[in-house]
Amino acid sequence: MSIPRGRPMGRTFAMLVLCALLNGCSWIVVQTAPPEAEWATRRHAPCEDSRIAPGLDVTATVLGLALVGAGIWAASQAPSRSEPMPLYDQRPLATAIYGMYIASGAAVAGVYGSSAIYGIRETARCDRYNAFASEEPPLPAGVHLPSGE
Repeated sequence: MSIPRGRPMGRTFAMLVLCALLNGCSWIVVQTAPPEAEWATRRHAPCEDSRIAPGLDVTATVLGLALVGAGIWAASQAPSRSEPMPLYDQRPLATAIYGMYIASGAAVAGVYGSSAIYGIRETARCDRYNAFASEEPPLPAGVHLPSGE
């Protein structure tokens, strides 16, 4: 197996910068329902019940975990200390690159995973709110509807 040279370090750095600039979709897109204590008074507040943003977050989490796995696999395939290395020893460079893959994958999985959990919880709460808001509000005490007879 050949050890990556030159450019992969630049690609890895670019990927780390990209990951730092991006954050979870759910934290940005999902509009939350009002607190449950206010549900009786705020019957028609808008909230996000679409599962698209949490789904994208779950996908990014899986990709981050795949990057961690790829880094661990690549590190396990690296030559051992007992094998002779031609010209100069590249093991420290390879170790740094594999470590960056693992660290960046863990960072992506952590950010998007927490955003996915937030999005799934909030969209489920919005579903409960919408179900509550679609129910008929209770009549005040002493008020009766006329019978349809």
